[in-house]
Amino acid sequence: MSSEVWIEKYRPEVFSEIVGNREAISLIKLTIDDDYEKKPILLHGNPGVGKTTLAYVIANEMNLEPIELNASAQRTAGVIKKVVGVASDNKSFDDRKKLIILDEADNLHGNSDRGGAKEIINIVKNAKQSIILTCNELYKISYPLRSICTVVELKNISKTDIFIVLSKISEKENLNVSVKVLDIISKNANGDLRMAINDLQSNLSDNMNLLKEADLILSKKHGKDNIFKTLQNITQAPNISETYASLLNCEKNPEELVQWVEQNLSLVFNNKNDLVEAYEKVSKADMFIGRVRRRQNYKMWKHSSVMLSCVNSICNNSSAYTKGGFIRFQGPQHWKILKNNSKIRNIHKKLFVKLSNNYHVSGKRIPTEILPFLIKIMQTNSLKFCIENELTKDEISWMLFQKLGKDKSTNEIVNELFEMSQHDIKINKAEEISNTLDSDFDMDSIGNSNKKVKKSKEELKRDKLSKGQFSLADF
Repeated sequence: MSSEVWIEKYRPEVFSEIVGNREAISLIKLTIDDDYEKKPILLHGNPGVGKTTLAYVIANEMNLEPIELNASAQRTAGVIKKVVGVASDNKSFDDRKKLIILDEADNLHGNSDRGGAKEIINIVKNAKQSIILTCNELYKISYPLRSICTVVELKNISKTDIFIVLSKISEKENLNVSVKVLDIISKNANGDLRMAINDLQSNLSDNMNLLKEADLILSKKHGKDNIFKTLQNITQAPNISETYASLLNCEKNPEELVQWVEQNLSLVFNNKNDLVEAYEKVSKADMFIGRVRRRQNYKMWKHSSVMLSCVNSICNNSSAYTKGGFIRFQGPQHWKILKNNSKIRNIHKKLFVKLSNNYHVSGKRIPTEILPFLIKIMQTNSLKFCIENELTKDEISWMLFQKLGKDKSTNEIVNELFEMSQHDIKINKAEEISNTLDSDFDMDSIGNSNKKVKKSKEELKRDKLSKGQFSLADF
């Protein structure tokens, strides 16, 4: 078994060796081909998803010399200007262009990084070399810096992809590891491939290549809490401090959290006064969200989280709320409404264009003047209307019921009507094609049988004289 650190030994060197994030890699390839040197790339995602690795793969694929400046170094304005600024203006000794990799760009704060963020913005705007920034938390990157970058999100690596990587490493290292063990390590990693590889290597000693389930000692990753666990902590945590900590560790950002909490308050409180007080806290949290949008200052998100955590104190003091009771939390319903309304708007747009063309009416008059009559015609003679306008299922549903079919009976009517209309449309088109072919055949036969014989000049002269229409040239 090799003594080399596996995360370095098996680090991908080309795009094809990277697991997961296919869409992000495709976007990066397009960015590289289109406008790579003019606009830097900002990679963001959770630890262990391969941000730094991807940056080095880009350098290798583009034959660039990578120069990395990470959070371990002091990143004052002077240091950044000296290291990154000079590198961004000059080529390497072998005349290769450079790739500046600024790792953990979201950690530009405090005394050690004083002036660093501002200097990076200036360098990025004026750099002659390629630049890639990486960060874990996108909202910690200032808006001026984000606005001049191509932002690419790297998502967590799936359990299946992690399992495949661990299996390949086990095979190359001649390890005797069961599928069950690899599955446990893959699941525990929670999307962090780096942690999974380290766990596999750290559980093996130099003279042992057999790993059993009972011997596993796995890393503990402080992962993000899902929204349902966070909502449960808001209502059932013993104090505000724990609630606030849970909000900071939630997978949703404060803007989404406000909407989730607002949606579920009515499920938490039975007492009207407590419900009103809770809504006031959420309202104040939403005010800070508005300030974040206007000022692009994401540090104010924490004030929103503080106001949301105050809902916990109302729960603890409320006599109308029973701690420990099960609550079926639900997502913000207006998201579903907006999504459904967007779908209906798209259906309207296509339907009105179709009706406007078929009935030779202005598209603006369809919804205001003509549509009520067409709906009445649709309800009276549905099949004929569907055939004439070649309606889709969604269009049929809306014309009949003014909504998209959801219940079973509505869907059955729509499906049956759609199938019948499609059958008749196909038959009508087949008949039109047949009639067209027959018509072309008849015209050809008539044209061939009734060919006009060319007349002589004397015959033409006689015809004109007989009709009384002639000129001096005829004599």
